[in-house]
Amino acid sequence: MEREYRLYDEMMKGKRERLKILEDAYAEVVRRIKERISSMRGTDDYKKFLKNSIVWAMSIIGSRELVITVSKVDEDLAREISTELGLNATINTMDEDILGAIVASADGSIRVDATLDSRLRLMEHQIKTLLANLASSG
Repeated sequence: MEREYRLYDEMMKGKRERLKILEDAYAEVVRRIKERISSMRGTDDYKKFLKNSIVWAMSIIGSRELVITVSKVDEDLAREISTELGLNATINTMDEDILGAIVASADGSIRVDATLDSRLRLMEHQIKTLLANLASSG
């Protein structure tokens, strides 16, 4: 019985080590994505990212009358995008530095978190699965 316990303990130790490696790799991927998107501020690519975030949220809400909350640094860009898209939108800002936008219906009944953090959380399982597959094939 002692032998089985040690074998099981070693097997679980190996699984915990692999899980830690996977979690560390995921954290590094997320850090690099955030760093990359943040470094794009002020470029056309960042404008496309913010615009896509707003359009994605708008499609879920199903209205062009919106309240869009962005970082202070993105306020002018959000106004520009809102005009380009022909939205009837109120633009609010927050002190927190978010990448993307939080979009709500004008009456506040629907709220979509279209920030990079939120969208990465939605994809967490897919990213971890990809990392695990890469680790096992390499």
